[in-house]
Amino acid sequence: MKTEQKRLDENYAVEIQISSEFPSRANWEHKIKYIERWISKESVYSKRVLRLRSYLYLNIPWFSTSTAWNYLLRNKTDFCLVPGYNQWITCKEYLGSDGNLKDEHKEVFELKKQIYEQWVNVSESQGYYADEIYSKAFSDAGYSSKKIRLPVSPGSKKHLEIDAYCVNENLRLGVQVKNVTSEVFTDPKSIRSPPLVYHQLTKQFEYCKQNGIVPILVAPFIDKRFYNFTKRYEGLYCQTLLELFSPEYTGLCYAVKNILKFGNVRVATEAPNNVVRWIGRIPQMWNKKYLK
Repeated sequence: MKTEQKRLDENYAVEIQISSEFPSRANWEHKIKYIERWISKESVYSKRVLRLRSYLYLNIPWFSTSTAWNYLLRNKTDFCLVPGYNQWITCKEYLGSDGNLKDEHKEVFELKKQIYEQWVNVSESQGYYADEIYSKAFSDAGYSSKKIRLPVSPGSKKHLEIDAYCVNENLRLGVQVKNVTSEVFTDPKSIRSPPLVYHQLTKQFEYCKQNGIVPILVAPFIDKRFYNFTKRYEGLYCQTLLELFSPEYTGLCYAVKNILKFGNVRVATEAPNNVVRWIGRIPQMWNKKYLK
């Protein structure tokens, strides 16, 4: 199976039928068997992590990771939701006669739930931390880089924020950093009711294009459909494959990797090498895509 690689989110509109996503029923069942083994070995799994692992390690299209979750619950009699929790799945054999998790599995669940909640709770602060990390990477590449707030239009009281406004002698870049694994960014047009983050991102990209700024998204997981979005605004995107943590969260990062079984997280004090290399190629990439 592939090493750590890609994506995530809960509210995509289109659930594509298995037959249109995979070349054969046998291929689908093969992937489902891997997911069954994961759950059986770990007592309980969160929906978020199970979908991410399915996307990353089994190459199940993001839209269909939710289908896989529902398929397990509807068609595999060995599995069920953890009683009282619709975002966690377990094996029925791990339930006691009272219908609740047996003590040994309940202890595992309580630990995983605690780690998961802490992970969610620190996401905002680690987003700001990643802003600083990536802004410095652009500075090290020869750009002046700073966070700015700009009026949506001349004289407007409404503002939008650019996480890193980067300028050198040839380019102006408007960089948005989304250091989250609760989203796999895709083209908003493929979502029936896009969440707020997409409305903000669209406004930022529109503003940049209208003002001669190259809009850029930097995020852990970006679906290939996002290319269509960037193309409309003559922008670029960088899939980092990692959610970054500051050193104070070393213990949490370890727990997410080894207890929740999600490996695409890293304690970092500087941008990953793949992102540094990507920043160095921005002029060539943009010229190749958009210069007529």
